[in-house]
Amino acid sequence: MTPLPPPGPVEHDDRYGWMLCFWGEACDFTIPFRSWLDQIALRLDAAIALPVRTAGEDFVEGSLAFDGQTLAVYYEFSLGYLSLAHASKAVMTVTHQRLLGACSAA
Repeated sequence: MTPLPPPGPVEHDDRYGWMLCFWGEACDFTIPFRSWLDQIALRLDAAIALPVRTAGEDFVEGSLAFDGQTLAVYYEFSLGYLSLAHASKAVMTVTHQRLLGACSAA
């Protein structure tokens, strides 16, 4: 299993409010986004909802639910990133801290 990289900082996003990203290389179709999401879901004790995997998938949207909150999930191979987003900066800050702690403990 490919280790989950540490998340970037929580940043403002015009569409969702607040988000954090996990980065890979642009146009690298081998980035294991679904594996990363499985690891995130495990670390947050979260339920993940994604569309069925398709050959050549890109620009994928889903959700991650935990602690009574639902985060928007988005990943794309074209730019090489996975994002988690929510309208509340506080929710994203706590999520960021939990994921940072899990990444450093791994």
